[in-house]
Amino acid sequence: MSDRIGFIGLGIMGRGMFQNLLKGGSDLTVWNRTSSRMDELVAAGAKPAQSPADLAARCDVVISCVSDTPDVREVMLAMQALWSQEVASFAGEFVRFEPSWQWPKPVQQPRPPVLIGAAPGPTLYAHVAEFGDGWIPFGGAGIKKALPELRRALETQGRDPQTLEVVPMGVFPDAAKLAYYREQGVEVLPEELVEGIEGESGRLTVRTRSGRTLGADAVVAGLGIVPETSLAEAAGLPVDDGVLVDSLGRVEGYEDVFAAGDVARFPVPALGGSRRVEHEDHANTHGRVVGANMTGAGHPYDHLPFFYSDLFDLGYEAVGDVDSRLAKVEEWAEPNRKGVVGYVDAEGRGRGFLLWDVWGKVDAARELIRGGARLDAAALRSLLD
Repeated sequence: MSDRIGFIGLGIMGRGMFQNLLKGGSDLTVWNRTSSRMDELVAAGAKPAQSPADLAARCDVVISCVSDTPDVREVMLAMQALWSQEVASFAGEFVRFEPSWQWPKPVQQPRPPVLIGAAPGPTLYAHVAEFGDGWIPFGGAGIKKALPELRRALETQGRDPQTLEVVPMGVFPDAAKLAYYREQGVEVLPEELVEGIEGESGRLTVRTRSGRTLGADAVVAGLGIVPETSLAEAAGLPVDDGVLVDSLGRVEGYEDVFAAGDVARFPVPALGGSRRVEHEDHANTHGRVVGANMTGAGHPYDHLPFFYSDLFDLGYEAVGDVDSRLAKVEEWAEPNRKGVVGYVDAEGRGRGFLLWDVWGKVDAARELIRGGARLDAAALRSLLD
């Protein structure tokens, strides 16, 4: 049986998430302060709730996408009251309900775990200490500095800081970085593959290929994307892991059909062949150029997209083909903390660069790729200077 999912808040982020879940056939219930914003989704198959309390009583999983800090606090406290109390009531500025009974209660007691995604700071620390169980930092920069303050906030509320969960988003790990994770108290299982996930929400078991089993309340899988090309295929457009386009973003063989962003496979003269890229920089730049070309601008797209992430206090930027199948040359100012990794082809030409804790050098790395010269230690050092 699939989880019954509830959404509170239909802003820019919440509405998009809700629509994708609805397309996937999820059992969805929605509540929004401005009720008219629910109409389109209810017409598409969602169930309307009369209040946040009504929604919480009818759902196994509740996702809140609300804009104001007081809203978030009251919605979470109200839901937790319903989850944990036999007879619950709540009287806040934004959420109010009289004594109510809600069954069945969640499997996890006293309540399901709540992890909060936000930048570090006093507001985050106060929220986690009052009604949260963990933190989802975006990337990881600043985590090492923030953790002592966050743990102190939990202690101030009389809670055990060792129960805190930290689940960073968007990382690029290797052996050295995984060791760094362990230093920060994160358990890492390298060289393990997931064979299967069993159970229902709140009581999950993850089986690995080595035979290990892991108990979990929830599982988050970061698996990349598969481009949605069914419409293009049905229209007879050329598709190969993305819609095939030329340097102007025109679909091959068509003068007036364009595709841009993650779904488009575009030519990359500097690297040879074509690529499909799933990063923010490409989505922004390709969309802008192709949009202009739709109006007749005629500007070829020759941008080499870069991507980035943070790992606790470390971070990186990368450009080109950062591919473990290529040979590597490295230059480190501080081993595995600050340096440049170059990815080279059979002729020794630089095809991609990983700039680890090296900033403002993406354009210089792009020029090395475009230049096509053999990559030597001097070139790598130039990126460190």
